[in-house]
Amino acid sequence: MPGRPKFTFRSPLTYILLILLRSRPLPTHVIAYTLQERGNYIASYLSYLKKRGLVWQDNYSYWHISDLGLQLLFLYENTISNIKELEETLEKYRTFITAKIIKKNARIMQEKFRKMQEKAKFSNTSNITNYGFTERASFERFLKKVEARMGRDLSETEYAIIKYLWEYSLITGRKYWWPPSRHLDLATALAEELRISSISSISEALRLLESKGVIYITYDRRKGIPKIRIDRSLES
Repeated sequence: MPGRPKFTFRSPLTYILLILLRSRPLPTHVIAYTLQERGNYIASYLSYLKKRGLVWQDNYSYWHISDLGLQLLFLYENTISNIKELEETLEKYRTFITAKIIKKNARIMQEKFRKMQEKAKFSNTSNITNYGFTERASFERFLKKVEARMGRDLSETEYAIIKYLWEYSLITGRKYWWPPSRHLDLATALAEELRISSISSISEALRLLESKGVIYITYDRRKGIPKIRIDRSLES
């Protein structure tokens, strides 16, 4: 198993990060858990790429690929003479394997959208016909179901937790999220990931969300850590 890549232009991690950001802007924590790397390592690597003008970060802490990053990626992809050799090299890296999983998940989402469009052709229901299968529309629809179950609008902390779990599941295709270390409980780990200083507010939000059946918290005995997911009843 190879060690973590060094900060270089030719590192497979540089290539993978640019590919991910070319498809869509992403926050650090989603990238980190998608690639199964620690958040501080990914943050440092992205800062390295930012200094070299390949990526930039907006006011909402989302990372974007820059025009220079696009040019480098285009140049890199179009100057490779042996694609098979490249794949064999990148295949050794966990990040490349994960990127292929993300691509597979994207195809599944596109297929769902295609089927929905086909269904809309034979439906007289206008809200189905006008339904746009975009992330924003999907999350807003999901958020309404969550707030309906809570019987009120979500607090700022509750909203942050729900949005984080929704994005994590969407990007990685995984249902459960768990702390990166066995030494961290859920509240502390989420506080670090969401950059929320009050651990008590996270604990209270988790308690309220779980009591209303919005989230499901269990314990993974094999890993020895707690884990959390959006409740299955909200997925339909």
